[in-house]
Amino acid sequence: MVQQLQRFVRGQDYVLGRFEDYHGAAPFFDHIEIPVIPDTGQRILQLRCGDIEAMPTNYPWAQLAGLPPGLEVTASDSMALILIFMKPGGVLDDPAIRDAVMTATAPVAWIEDAFAGYATPALSLFQAGMLTPDAPVGFPADMVAARAAIAAAGPVTPTLGYGVDETGNVGRVAELLSAQLSAIGVPSEAVV
Repeated sequence: MVQQLQRFVRGQDYVLGRFEDYHGAAPFFDHIEIPVIPDTGQRILQLRCGDIEAMPTNYPWAQLAGLPPGLEVTASDSMALILIFMKPGGVLDDPAIRDAVMTATAPVAWIEDAFAGYATPALSLFQAGMLTPDAPVGFPADMVAARAAIAAAGPVTPTLGYGVDETGNVGRVAELLSAQLSAIGVPSEAVV
């Protein structure tokens, strides 16, 4: 779609208009209005009421199954990526504990619950839509060994932090990771 910016009012809206001098096929739309609606709940209400036609991101994954008739979900490979960063100099410096935590937090254990079938685990440090590596990243899978490593190490109590602007889908991932960690004897807290 070839559009050009016709109007921009910070915090209010964008309007894109057809670029008539484009060398290829003309875009389908004469113009596209993109209102700025900061609150996800308001975007959902406006979508459900028909005030807006699309919500490109941040629709709560858990609510996708209950969409009203006439609303459709489309998905394609994304450049979105959920990353986990670990603080150096802590308990995760121990390879046995790190392997245990990686076992519990492997995407195969939580991705379906978090994204309702609309996500693909990355196979490298890059998004699945970006490249397919020759040697995919592997996660340990032995939960018995993970529980034993944690029991031998003593108390491990991480705090899972995420940004205030990520309370929806990323918050759900943090809750799921916390539940997975408790399965190997690691009580954790997910905080904004």
